[in-house]
Amino acid sequence: MQTAAVIGDEFSPELLGALAGRPTSDLLTLLDQLVHMEILIGHSEPDGRLFDFRHALLRDAAYGTLLRSRRRELHEKVALTIATSFPSTAASQPETIARHFALAGLNEKAAEAWYEAGLKASYRGAYREAEKDFHSALENLDKLEESSKRTLFRLSVETALHAALQVTDGYSAPRTVEATERLSMLSEKIGDVEHSIAQSYGRWASLSSAGQYMEAAGIADQFFTLAIKDGRPETMTFAHMIRMTSRYRLGDLVGAERHYQAGKPRFGDALSGSGEGLGDHCAVLDIEANPWPPQSRSPKPLP
Repeated sequence: MQTAAVIGDEFSPELLGALAGRPTSDLLTLLDQLVHMEILIGHSEPDGRLFDFRHALLRDAAYGTLLRSRRRELHEKVALTIATSFPSTAASQPETIARHFALAGLNEKAAEAWYEAGLKASYRGAYREAEKDFHSALENLDKLEESSKRTLFRLSVETALHAALQVTDGYSAPRTVEATERLSMLSEKIGDVEHSIAQSYGRWASLSSAGQYMEAAGIADQFFTLAIKDGRPETMTFAHMIRMTSRYRLGDLVGAERHYQAGKPRFGDALSGSGEGLGDHCAVLDIEANPWPPQSRSPKPLP
């Protein structure tokens, strides 16, 4: 009963048997007796039989008889057993593994498991669920001591959360902007210029889409500084593009033209073949080719 209570409200005799080291056939006899005593409820599923406690108080009572140290041992054992011996459950319920690691007090493993659960949710388009999983990963990371390893992993989690928020809330939503700010600070902290560039673009896109053109222009200037440090031609090309766009949206046509002329040699024939001056500039603003950055790390420039 205690081990079943640790598993959760619902459990399979196969998992319980693996944890208890007893044959499933022996456990089924005992479980059926508990069903007859109205302690458990049994029901059949396509993959086999499942059991759950008839009342939550019964599970709580069984769980409460365990010492805290023993609870943690069992939660860790449940997580590892599911991960290694029940691949279908691990694939369909990754958050279960994460929850058991967290209850075992293994915060690093829990953070990694929540992150994996969030990625899987994102892959199937369940972005709200992914968002919750990524937040759970960050909560477990907060319980770990400061280290370079933790900072690098937090960067990965925050990046995934930021992508989910762009879908659920939108680019200029307050929570998305806050996530972008956190990413920028993390990137600067670890000296990741490439990531700082990507996050700087995210901040610029959020502010521009929200109509905060003056603030966006400031970020565009910061992006240009980062592009100089990065040194890649494609980064410089995009830096000229967003500075030009920002000036245009502020109504500073002279400034927009100046930035266009500065970047024109890098834009290529596809961008500069439609004429001279502001007409060329407008053509550049409407371009949808050349997504930024290469390999689709961030969104395309906004029109």
